[in-house]
Amino acid sequence: MKFTLKSIVALFIGSALLFSSCKKDEGTAPELPPLSSMSIDIETFEQDNANQRIAGDTTYVAAGAAALTMSFWNTVLVLNLATPVAAFKEAFNHVAVYDGDAKDWTWSYNFGVYKANKAELHGKVEGASVKWTMYITLYGKSQVVWYTGTSDINALGGTWSINKDVDDPKEYLTIAWTRTSDEVADIVYTYTYPDEATGSYIQYGEQTGEYDVFYKIYLAKDDKTTNIEFDRTTKQGHIKSTPSTEWACWNSSYIDVDCQ
Repeated sequence: MKFTLKSIVALFIGSALLFSSCKKDEGTAPELPPLSSMSIDIETFEQDNANQRIAGDTTYVAAGAAALTMSFWNTVLVLNLATPVAAFKEAFNHVAVYDGDAKDWTWSYNFGVYKANKAELHGKVEGASVKWTMYITLYGKSQVVWYTGTSDINALGGTWSINKDVDDPKEYLTIAWTRTSDEVADIVYTYTYPDEATGSYIQYGEQTGEYDVFYKIYLAKDDKTTNIEFDRTTKQGHIKSTPSTEWACWNSSYIDVDCQ
């Protein structure tokens, strides 16, 4: 086959356009959901001593009840989610790579103490949503899918499904979240692990008024719903649990006070 200068130029331009087209098809990596879609700051309401301090007529019953109610979720969300949250948090420090065969984006990196653990977070754009899959390999363990999720393309809302751990990969929690700013404005964790607490949930949200944060907590074991509202700055708040319809209040020192 004889190549002319014109044919060589045409071939070069065609190849360049094909390469450009392939790169264009990749687009850009989807936006990661905010870290707060998986991890929120759990208020402990002076958990270590709120329900133990009594001095004369001063009591801390209301804040103590809030602390006791939060103790279950403090274990679930702070202790048991430590590794999956750490793996997700590290993703924000890395750049995703596009896989043309799988047609998804992968954040691949090491994390944890001495960077001994490996994470691969896959994000696959499917129309107006993104499907997420996190593969984690802990030191000395086999790779497992620790959690999956979905989010809308703008990362303004979505869900997570999180397994218990690498040795017991049963679903542990589901999370539904929405946001209107950089941080999540409303999130619901539902405990799905098959034991006496199955079906328990905690909802966290922001609101306007005297108390800017609320928790709605349902404990399946006791079949009881508790509502807690408090101010993140002053720490004053109130609590009520079914079947009661009355609020019990505490001040900024966690001391019981009359509700206004």
